[in-house]
Amino acid sequence: MLSKFFLTCMLLTAGVAHSVLYAQDVKIVYEMKQGVLGDLPYEELNPIPDFSILAKRYSLVLSGDKSRFSYDSLMLKYVSKTGTYKGRYTSEVSYKNFSDGTFLYRTGQMIDGYGISGKLNIIGQEKTCRFTLEPEYRVVAGFKCQKSVSCKGSEAWVTTEIPYIDGPFDEGAPAPGMVLLYRNQDYEIKAIDVSTGDFGFEVPSLEHSDPDDRASVFRTIEERKDMGPDEAIIVDKNAPSGVWLVFPK
Repeated sequence: MLSKFFLTCMLLTAGVAHSVLYAQDVKIVYEMKQGVLGDLPYEELNPIPDFSILAKRYSLVLSGDKSRFSYDSLMLKYVSKTGTYKGRYTSEVSYKNFSDGTFLYRTGQMIDGYGISGKLNIIGQEKTCRFTLEPEYRVVAGFKCQKSVSCKGSEAWVTTEIPYIDGPFDEGAPAPGMVLLYRNQDYEIKAIDVSTGDFGFEVPSLEHSDPDDRASVFRTIEERKDMGPDEAIIVDKNAPSGVWLVFPK
C-alpha cells in the first residue's frame, strides 16, 4: 500500500498551482496511524505474526515553486523475539515542480533508486472525485482547518494559512487547501509539527526525457534480501519496539 500512497500523493496536485509563497520554506511533519476509522485494529486487519507497525512519520517540505514528500521513519508496536520474518523497508520520496507541472518518484525498491517521472495533471485528467467543504472547523498543529469530504467518504482537513494546495492524501483530485489531517477507512495521517526555515532542496533530474518512460525497474526479491542497513530499515527479531526507526539518508 505504501507505494500506492506515495505515488498518488505525487499526482494529486493535478493542474493546481500554489498561491503567494511564504518568505521562508515550510516543513510539515506528519504521523500516520493505520486502522483509525475501521472497526478492527490494524494488526487484526493485516495480521503479521512477528511484528506490527504502530506508526509512520513523513515530512512535506514546501520551497518556492516545488515540494518534497518523504517517508522518514517507522515505529514497531511489538516484535517477536522468536520469529523468523525479516522485512526491509526502504525510504520513498516524491518531488513536485509546480512551475513546469512535473513530478518525480524515488524509492529504494528500484535498482537505481528512481521510479516514475511524469506530468502532475495525469490523475486530474482521469478522475472527477472532488472534495466538498463543510461548515466544520478544528485546529491541527496550531492552524485553523476546515473539513472537506470526498465522494469516497474520506476526510481532508485543510487550512488556507499555509498558502499551498498540497498534502498527503490519496484521492483523485486535490482538496481545496493545504491538508494537515487526512482520514479514511485504512489510516489517519495528521500534521504534528509545522516549522519555517531554510529547507531548500533540488529536484533530481533524470536522463530519461520521456515523461511516460520508467527510469528503472523494481528490485527482485533476491536483490531486496541483499539490501543492507545503509539502504533500508531492516525489521527482524532484533528490531526494537516503541522507538522511532529512521531511514538512512
